[in-house]
Amino acid sequence: LLERSMAEGEFAARIGGDEFAFLLSAKDSSALVVKAREIVKKIGQMGFVSGDKSFRTGASVGFVLLTRDHKDVDTAFKQADIACYVAKNSGGRQLYEYSQDAEFARNYDDQLDWLARVEDALENDRFRLYAQEICSTNGVHKHLEVLLSYRDDSGDYIGPSGIISAAERYGLMPEIDLWVVQNALDAFCDIFARGERPRYKNVCINLSAITISREEAIDEIVQMLDHTYVPAEFICFEITETAALNAMLPVDRFVRRLSSRGCKIALDDFGAGFSSFTALRDLPIDMMKVDGALVKDLNRDPLSRVVVEGIVRVAQKMGMSTVAEWVENQELLDSITEMGVDYAQGFYLSKRLPLHYYLEGCTPERPYLQVVGSDQSVSAEIA
Repeated sequence: LLERSMAEGEFAARIGGDEFAFLLSAKDSSALVVKAREIVKKIGQMGFVSGDKSFRTGASVGFVLLTRDHKDVDTAFKQADIACYVAKNSGGRQLYEYSQDAEFARNYDDQLDWLARVEDALENDRFRLYAQEICSTNGVHKHLEVLLSYRDDSGDYIGPSGIISAAERYGLMPEIDLWVVQNALDAFCDIFARGERPRYKNVCINLSAITISREEAIDEIVQMLDHTYVPAEFICFEITETAALNAMLPVDRFVRRLSSRGCKIALDDFGAGFSSFTALRDLPIDMMKVDGALVKDLNRDPLSRVVVEGIVRVAQKMGMSTVAEWVENQELLDSITEMGVDYAQGFYLSKRLPLHYYLEGCTPERPYLQVVGSDQSVSAEIA
């Protein structure tokens, strides 16, 4: 389809799993926009059917008008790539032209700066594992979510948001995810090798959509599980609702493959897109994590409360445990406990600390979890 859309002297090529590059001839930006819109229109008319479901196709386009100022191909590619990134994040099915204005150039430079940091972190061991507890609302047991931190030039460890954004944009997330999986397994390996059991029911590890979509990355994860004392049933892999909906076929393969080995699967940030359960109900999901943006407002926003209550009821019917994210005060904890949520996660209950703190039991100030039951209150220490 794309090749048939090219005029003489124009070219189209696949440069990634779902990314294509075009070299088009046009006298100015307006003429280029017309051609780009025609390509988007043709892609949108394709669609496909899988099983009993039909799917629409769409495309976002970022482009740059080549001039004599372009000294090399790499710069032009990077500029078009950044424009495409902006188009995708503007709602999808958008066109966006690379601009030389100050703000756009600054964002472009920021992206390249973070890309350099990603590569440096992977080469020079600048990543470190942190963690946060996921506490049961009845005080019986807990999970532990592994988190990523990055050591900057000053030696401080900071959150990975900029790193993750750049890694996703430039296809480096599989390398980061595999680093996290291997180092998380290594952290718990000695405990199981001694015949002991950690004080956590599961350790939860996040995986990105691009990692799940790459069969070779999943093969590596399976090999890691085959060469560790850590039992597969102790591992819970978290995938976001958005990733699951945007890549149903690879997600389905991933979930079934890892579940068959005994690993648990959690659906993270559920409710973020207000999607239905229909597309996901056939996946063997063990845990559903309710998006914190809904949880934090449920005592002020009646609609958020209704959505959270609905998610909890459906999850219970499907045999899934539930986690409320962003639980930051006792009032929220009481509310989600009354709703029947199984676990709570947030700074009110557990701080984000280096992983070894939790493994060694050296966590600071341990709050008390006030659990509201159907007919009485129970106080249980979070150890």
